[in-house]
Amino acid sequence: MSDAFGIFVSPWDLERAVVNVLRTPPPGGAQSLLVYYVAEWERNEGLTARTIPQPPGTDSYRGGVDADTMQAEWFPMVHVVVQPDSDPTMLDTFTYGQTFRTTITATYGDDDEKTARMVAQAYAICAAKLMVDQGGLGIGVTHTAITRMPTLSLLAPANRQVLRSVVELESSVMPVLTQGGPNIWQPDAYDSPLAFPTVETVNITVAT
Repeated sequence: MSDAFGIFVSPWDLERAVVNVLRTPPPGGAQSLLVYYVAEWERNEGLTARTIPQPPGTDSYRGGVDADTMQAEWFPMVHVVVQPDSDPTMLDTFTYGQTFRTTITATYGDDDEKTARMVAQAYAICAAKLMVDQGGLGIGVTHTAITRMPTLSLLAPANRQVLRSVVELESSVMPVLTQGGPNIWQPDAYDSPLAFPTVETVNITVAT
């Protein structure tokens, strides 16, 4: 984004930032950052390492309008849904802020219902902890907080082997949009916008 246009952050930007934090390995790491939190959860529970299965690929980390796009081979998986949580706030004459609601749904299926419950809830609480720890998300988020702890449910009443756990967070983006844009336009919209020239020397003649 160029300085000429100022700031404008969409729910898509926040969604992608959350997904990237969940699935990107930390510096020097080999697994996604979320898996490192799951490994710590295992240690806290006294479980053997890798008791909780890892998401098998990038398709296991998804953004969307809901959590209904899934395939069994993607389990365990996490869905991320981002929506504005309130009206925008004017921070000053030219600057707006916005609070967003981020819903993370962890889904897992297993022949054993107890195992499915454990895995879904492990991923949900680990995702929540990770989001709070990495609350800035690299896009100017100024505050991230949990607003609903993981809530467990069946994917469908007739299928007790697929469980999902849902956690909700609130993220504030301040600013989310600034008023103003270029006064000088390129012939082609896809060329970088022109910046105002920087004045380096001022020659002033004073008449008396």
